[in-house]
Amino acid sequence: TLSSNDRFNAQAGAAIHHISKPEFTTYSSVVEKLYSRMALHANFHIAPSYLSKIAFRPRFQAFLQGPATEFNTGLMIAYLLEDGSKYTKHKKGYAINFGFYYRFRDSFSPSIEIELGPFSVGYSYDTNLSGLTKATKGRGGSEIFLKIQNPNKFKKFSSKRSFI
Repeated sequence: TLSSNDRFNAQAGAAIHHISKPEFTTYSSVVEKLYSRMALHANFHIAPSYLSKIAFRPRFQAFLQGPATEFNTGLMIAYLLEDGSKYTKHKKGYAINFGFYYRFRDSFSPSIEIELGPFSVGYSYDTNLSGLTKATKGRGGSEIFLKIQNPNKFKKFSSKRSFI
């Protein structure tokens, strides 16, 4: 995590799975090797000082495994409803996020999320944009999620300086 001040935060990560390219057997008794898989991600939190209660949260993910690739990007806009207490930790912070995610050449997902201290609960709807659209008639699927974030970002920052 990199933080130059209370208005900008960036996180990035990478992972490699199946480095040894393990073998597996299919139902037809064919032995195959599993490709190595690389995962990359980056998340940003940008809260301009002139917008003390609004922050922009662009995100990016890439997954590469043999000939298969997947790229996801998105932008959430966060609105701070209430600051969390900085020292006593008795008052939890609250924020609402709304935005979208896009999986390249495949789907578009509008999303809404409510942050309650270290917990987030949200809803998104995945709409097909690929050739699968003919089979699904453009319908996608709903997703309801619960996230737990540690450390709780509301304990560390105050909206008086522009929230994170």
